[in-house]
Amino acid sequence: MIKILTFIFLTLQFPAALLSGDGWIQQYSNSTERLENVFFLNENTGWIVGSGGTFMKTENAGLSWESFNFSAPHILGSVFFLNESTGWISGGYDYISIVFKTTDGGKNWQVQLFDVSAFYASSLHFFNENSGWLINCGNKDGWRIMKTTDGGNVWTNVYVGHYLSCLHFLNEQTAWAVGCNSGASQGAVLKTTDGGITWIDTFVPETIQFQSVCFVNENTGWAVGIDGAIVKSTNGGLTWFAQESTSSLTAVEFADENTGWVAGFAGILKTTNGGKNWGYQNVDQLIWGIHFENKNTGWAAGHDGLIYKTTDGGGSFENIPKKFTLFQNYPNPFNPKTTIKFSISNPENVRLRVFDITGKFVAELVDKFYTIGTYEIDFDATGLSSGIYFYRIEMSDFSDSKKMILVK
Repeated sequence: MIKILTFIFLTLQFPAALLSGDGWIQQYSNSTERLENVFFLNENTGWIVGSGGTFMKTENAGLSWESFNFSAPHILGSVFFLNESTGWISGGYDYISIVFKTTDGGKNWQVQLFDVSAFYASSLHFFNENSGWLINCGNKDGWRIMKTTDGGNVWTNVYVGHYLSCLHFLNEQTAWAVGCNSGASQGAVLKTTDGGITWIDTFVPETIQFQSVCFVNENTGWAVGIDGAIVKSTNGGLTWFAQESTSSLTAVEFADENTGWVAGFAGILKTTNGGKNWGYQNVDQLIWGIHFENKNTGWAAGHDGLIYKTTDGGGSFENIPKKFTLFQNYPNPFNPKTTIKFSISNPENVRLRVFDITGKFVAELVDKFYTIGTYEIDFDATGLSSGIYFYRIEMSDFSDSKKMILVK
């Protein structure tokens, strides 16, 4: 197609951080839309796309973002640039699959794909100015992996079938695509080792709808899904084993075999031991896309125009509890104050109460909903007599009691 689209160019300057401290720091965003995908060419130059026709660019590591105004109903879900001038974006326009190309950094765009037989194009990836890939979500004949060899002017189907969400390329020959089967009853993993000529079709025997996949070498990779599953493969994706289950996840990225991040409905989680343990970082907002340049420098984009940056790998994190646990209070014996600690491995309503040695109710410390994590509650026994007391925790599938001694 030869039609050229030129869009309004806006520039807004604002201090980079609205929050201070280590970890993930919020950057100013001139959008309130859902931000779907973030891509950086280097530590300074990057782009973000989202719903409502959102397209933003930074050349100073996010200190300011330039906004190119694509009007609604564009929903832009994927962005990829080869250099500061040449790039592509994809998504949907009123339930029509679209791809645009720019050769001037995003000021002008050429329509390359306008496919009325599909409703959304995503997961763009290019190796050079000619060779590129994407997922095209078809309306009738299935979802497709498509390839171009002329820079996006012509796209050819190389696979049609499963509902696919994400493509990940290790190199130009080896890639994976993940999603689920047509009934959403099993996860699906596709792999190619010949540049997309053939794809190995593997089902994962659980009801996992994969949203994102990342491999650090030909054997080791991770995938995440909308049901909150984190799974790992050590044989190139032929088999997978579960590592964690948390709130629904939308993105995964690893810097090496040990250090990686996942993001989704409950924010951002990190591992430093290959996924044996995962812990939440200091973002508890809905995140759709993450991108890391190295172990330390990364960006995240999410709901309501949220943009975060980190320069220390996201900072510290606390491991997700593997099970529900009620800990012994401390100090014990105590006078008159003590601390009660508990961990929960799934979001739950927690009730924590205190009883005396006869079973008589003394105090209610907690009756509220908690997300996954470890918590501490202070108990002040001022006004109570010395003696033995019991504190009891109750959740839908777990309860436990422990003894504590008040000495005055």
